[in-house]
Amino acid sequence: MKKRIIIFLLFVLSIGILSSCTDTKKPEVSDSKSLKIIIFQGLNYRVTDEKVDDQGIEQKVGEVKSYSNKSGEHYVEDAFSNAYQIGTDLYKIKDNDVIEAIAVKTEDTYLKAVKR
Repeated sequence: MKKRIIIFLLFVLSIGILSSCTDTKKPEVSDSKSLKIIIFQGLNYRVTDEKVDDQGIEQKVGEVKSYSNKSGEHYVEDAFSNAYQIGTDLYKIKDNDVIEAIAVKTEDTYLKAVKR
């Protein structure tokens, strides 16, 4: 009887070990292509979908000077983006410090970029 209990416990234990080895959960992978970033004045910003109204825009603070959408490629100079072409304008948002957020001028609107 003890032999059967020991065999049963070993069987249950081996199933538990095997099931943990074949875990089907996939690790979370960050899709860097969908993450739009801007590096400006040494700060890293993530561009959001939040629109900034024209009245919320103050003066131009800079523009994108370096662009690459290739994974692992590093920016050469300040004002880099992986999503916006060279020449894309960057603006100060009214009542926001540039250190915390900036606005990116797109074709038809301004998008908020927040410090990461």
